[in-house]
Amino acid sequence: MFFAVSEGLRGTAARRTALAVLLILVLTASLATLGWQALSSAKALRMAFERRAELIQRAGDIKLRAVQLQVLQSEALIAALRGEGPAARLRFEQAAQGLRRSLSALLAERWTGEERQQLEQVYGALMGWLRNDASQQRLLDAAAATVGPLPAPAPVGPLSASAARDPLAAARAEGVRGSLALLAAIDQLARTQRAGKGGRGDALDARERELRLLLGSATGCALLLAAFFTGLWLRTLRSQGRLRERLERASLVDEATGLPNRRAWDERLTAELARAVRHGSVVSVLVARVQAAAPAVARRGTDPRVRAARTWRAALRRDDFVARIGADEFAFILPSCNAGHAASMAGRLQRMVQPAVRLRAGIASWDRREPAEVLAERAGEALERALRQSESPVCIAEASRTLQAV
Repeated sequence: MFFAVSEGLRGTAARRTALAVLLILVLTASLATLGWQALSSAKALRMAFERRAELIQRAGDIKLRAVQLQVLQSEALIAALRGEGPAARLRFEQAAQGLRRSLSALLAERWTGEERQQLEQVYGALMGWLRNDASQQRLLDAAAATVGPLPAPAPVGPLSASAARDPLAAARAEGVRGSLALLAAIDQLARTQRAGKGGRGDALDARERELRLLLGSATGCALLLAAFFTGLWLRTLRSQGRLRERLERASLVDEATGLPNRRAWDERLTAELARAVRHGSVVSVLVARVQAAAPAVARRGTDPRVRAARTWRAALRRDDFVARIGADEFAFILPSCNAGHAASMAGRLQRMVQPAVRLRAGIASWDRREPAEVLAERAGEALERALRQSESPVCIAEASRTLQAV
């Protein structure tokens, strides 16, 4: 039964160890996966922010070039009206073509649907402005060919009455509205990106929520793993403490009989002598050697010495102490008991285990001066005398080390 219980305990411990290892592997794998996903999400979020910042910066650059283009258009118009030649017009056209190519290249890149729609609106506003500029240039060329250089144009705007009658003024008004529409489209693109609205803003919000969720999950997994390791460490400490206690108890106990061993007996004898000094009481030591009257049965638990040890331990007084100090030797500490009472105790011990065991005993009473080692040595010498003599199984050692048979 003992072996079955031991095997069961070992099986339970093995299962617990396997479950602990499995849990550690699962938590570690989960933490690694969540960490990798969080890192990937953070990288994607950083790239998305960089992409948005890049679009805002490029929108600012396009707006600046559009304003410069507007200035070049005005200079080209004034130069055409004054008949100063095509140089200003060429500068405007070159700047316009450069801006158109930049917007075309920008549209060719990868954008969200809403961003592409806004960029197409900017591109459409630019092309509309350039078409109005081309119409205005044709009217200017036709007028110059008919009447020569024209006077400086009057200001045109939404309230200009001449715009309704003069085709050139109407073309100029359309050009102004086209440039304003281009700037408005660029501003709308920049405002949308800064406010984080639209498809990219929603994607960034989703990325941020995903990153927070992953970081929270990874933190929880790390805390769970740390708590598990902490619990495992504390459990290991408790197990080591219990193991040390068991080893300490095992170092003081005889395995076969369950009685204290020689080390425990030495410690107890020193303590009993110290207590006898405090209380002014006597102490006697009885060392007995047992011999089986018949061969011991080989089966476990039937050794007469083991049965004798259990019988004596159950019959002793509360303050008495018995230990197994050798294969066949047992030592007794009998507080408040002189040598005569100890001899009577030896007789009772013999009667308890008859006829299976024969007992020989040596007794020594403490003289209140000698150390524990000397007292134990005198009791051992008395036992040797009892083993040599045949008339009495018990021998008492006097303080002067003379031996007295009982």
